[in-house]
Amino acid sequence: MERAAALETLGDVEGAIAAYEAALARERTHPHLKTNAYLHLPMLVAMRRMARLYPRALEILDANKARLTFPLEHYQVHGCRALILHELGRVSEARIDAGLARAAAAKTHPGLRYHRDLGLVDGTDDAFGRRLAAIIGGQD
Repeated sequence: MERAAALETLGDVEGAIAAYEAALARERTHPHLKTNAYLHLPMLVAMRRMARLYPRALEILDANKARLTFPLEHYQVHGCRALILHELGRVSEARIDAGLARAAAAKTHPGLRYHRDLGLVDGTDDAFGRRLAAIIGGQD
């Protein structure tokens, strides 16, 4: 995971993709080991509009929906799905996922008894949030 993030920061997008895929492969062989590669790889694909990887990103997101615990995870997963589906021309589906992402971002409590602010969305005024808002607003 850290290798992928470092490669992405250095501009080696293909290396980052390979490292995220390696992390996901490791999770399959070692089920007790979990990373956030299932979030980071689709986010990279969606934000960089890497159309050739849209099917893989959707596959990863859909395969990991059961792992979602925190509002931030729901925001990222549904947001990535919305961006990708919108790019694929599946606008009505994209708007549904964008609405689910917005609902997750609006949550003020993660549902945990002792950690009342853990995993909340800390603002949506970034490129990701603006693209989601455009989908919700119908700006195709």
